[in-house]
Amino acid sequence: MSITVRSPKPDSKYRIFILSHHNYFYDGFQYPLIIPNGDIGYHYQLRAGDRLYGRARKNNSLSPCMFYASLYMERKDQFNYITKSRMLFQQYAVDNYVKVETARLAYIRLNQMELRKERSDILLGDSAGNKSSSGQ
Repeated sequence: MSITVRSPKPDSKYRIFILSHHNYFYDGFQYPLIIPNGDIGYHYQLRAGDRLYGRARKNNSLSPCMFYASLYMERKDQFNYITKSRMLFQQYAVDNYVKVETARLAYIRLNQMELRKERSDILLGDSAGNKSSSGQ
């Protein structure tokens, strides 16, 4: 899933950009009918304010699932053109689902040591890390 963009330079040569599905311009290039203004999509440095969720958050990073769920949400004062685009919305939703699952798999791949440590703590003792309650 990538898009190749050719941009003309002043000396009449083309500069080539390759946008992967992780790039925040990808949605605007892939779906110009439902994102006509070229709004930026999800990117990994995107942050959410604490006021958005009504509670204090330790880490205010916004997951791809939370970002796309907020796009699909129906609001009283706004016309949601994304959900009204019928079959194109279905394609957009599937594409975003793939992005969400890719991000989850990347988290698992990049945090193997931490996940293995948590798993070994559970096997050797209770969830609090007390090894006195474990058997032999």
